[in-house]
Amino acid sequence: MTNLVFDYEGPKLRNTSLELEITRESDGRRVYHQDPKKVKKGTINAVVDFNIFGAGDYLAHITINHNGEELDTHLAFSVGKEEDNSLSTWKIIVPAIMGLATIVFVNIQANKAKRKQEEDA
Repeated sequence: MTNLVFDYEGPKLRNTSLELEITRESDGRRVYHQDPKKVKKGTINAVVDFNIFGAGDYLAHITINHNGEELDTHLAFSVGKEEDNSLSTWKIIVPAIMGLATIVFVNIQANKAKRKQEEDA
């Protein structure tokens, strides 16, 4: 079971009507829905059992109705996905190679400058 908490920023939107829907991105399947209701405290809690739906990418659809205006927003999130460690390795290797290449380049340039000074002398 996962507790999802959505909180309004600041008191201005309190007492507005909020609708919440969670869908699985792979197939658009609805995994949670809350009909529009007034949220007096500015916080909404949703309890979802993601074991039923499995690991993957999900999307929270939040619709706020205030004074006849409707604001729709989406928030993407992932559940139960392991980090791709292959990218982590590259995050170490690429900077190390770039650092080594910089050192080699600087040494070559310094040697060229030193040889030119010796030739001019």
